[in-house]
Amino acid sequence: MRKFLLALALLASCGCGYNVVGHTNNAIIPKEVQSIGVPTFKNETSRFKVEQQVTAAVVHELMTRTHYKVRAAEDPGETDAELKGTITAYSSNPVVFDPVSVRPTTAQLTVSVKVVLIDRKTKKVLYENGNFVFRERYEISGQTSTYFDESSAAVQRLSKDLAASLVTNILTGF
Repeated sequence: MRKFLLALALLASCGCGYNVVGHTNNAIIPKEVQSIGVPTFKNETSRFKVEQQVTAAVVHELMTRTHYKVRAAEDPGETDAELKGTITAYSSNPVVFDPVSVRPTTAQLTVSVKVVLIDRKTKKVLYENGNFVFRERYEISGQTSTYFDESSAAVQRLSKDLAASLVTNILTGF
């Protein structure tokens, strides 16, 4: 019985293998980095202000989930690292149609982003993803009299999901 209790105590002291976000074993951001500059992402698409929504979501996610000082500005100033992004593609396509009227009832929004996190002192690339793709579905009203463009709300939701995934990838090294 004594050996069993000792073995159980040893197992309990080993931990479960989970880590607090921002404190992972395989973190790619050096300890010297204490601040991250996030200039407004560039927009290579025709969608108006999508870069501002995505940038704001990324800044918010970094500020709430990490210990880094985050500076959202065109000039990263004296930050230790800089996260640059470019919205490379934006599309909204119908994916579900009403069988009677053959009008679209659901559309899918797809946004592609290119991101790179650079250590400003060493110029070393800490994280890079050249094709970060996110999708979000939204409903399309079948009545023209009650039509409301849901794509803006879909961009907001997509931006939050993209930012959460991006920050997770940066913190975990994926």
